[in-house]
Amino acid sequence: MGPDVTAHVRARSADMQLLVAYRRPMCNHGLHDLSFPVSPTAPDDRLWAAIADPSRRRVLDLLVERGTATPTVLAASLPFTRQAVSKHLAVLQEAGLVESHRDGREVRYAVRLERLDVAARVVAHVAADWDRRLMTIKRIAETTHKEKP
Repeated sequence: MGPDVTAHVRARSADMQLLVAYRRPMCNHGLHDLSFPVSPTAPDDRLWAAIADPSRRRVLDLLVERGTATPTVLAASLPFTRQAVSKHLAVLQEAGLVESHRDGREVRYAVRLERLDVAARVVAHVAADWDRRLMTIKRIAETTHKEKP
């Protein structure tokens, strides 16, 4: 677990954006039989929104590397302000990917590894579903191509 989990999440973010934006196919080539989840729950919406942003994934990567950190410490390694880091952390916290605790006057953030693991498994499941769907589309296209004279 660790950076390779966030790398997996990062690699699949484009697929997730397509999944959320997808609507039922218009053609009648048997694709209507495929099940496409187009209405994720609110927690899933927050998760997809949180990990779809490259800046938030970078914040998440830094937290995985460091264990815990304040927005000020994170901002020192990022090309944006402490306030921007705080906003990204708020989105990640709302999605359940990080947690915060007060340490004197500072607020320290840490990755919730169990939630990140769940997110990685969800992304892997979505990727497997898309792979299955794409294979079905390929099979239909090849069959259609063979039937033409």
